[in-house]
Amino acid sequence: MELLGIGDILHRPIGTLSGGQQQKVLIARALARAPAIAFLDEPFASLDRESRRLVAEVLRRYVDGQGATVLVVSHDVNPILGYADMVVELLDGRIVRIGER
Repeated sequence: MELLGIGDILHRPIGTLSGGQQQKVLIARALARAPAIAFLDEPFASLDRESRRLVAEVLRRYVDGQGATVLVVSHDVNPILGYADMVVELLDGRIVRIGER
């Protein structure tokens, strides 16, 4: 919660939060369970540029700290570049590029 900067909104019903705040709450909730593998579908949706960077940093810290794997599916690869160990680009259901960090 602290890493994502959402400690001050935890008392509010989720329906009263902005889309970006809701997204951060859902990511924090997923990581709070300390899964060995986390699958995140469009975790950067509804986030502004700074929040996208913050989420990418938090995910990197989580992977490094927990020895976990996080698989991110996103139409926008830019927020995760520089943080991901590997990026796999698909086009029409086919792998067109695999790049390492």
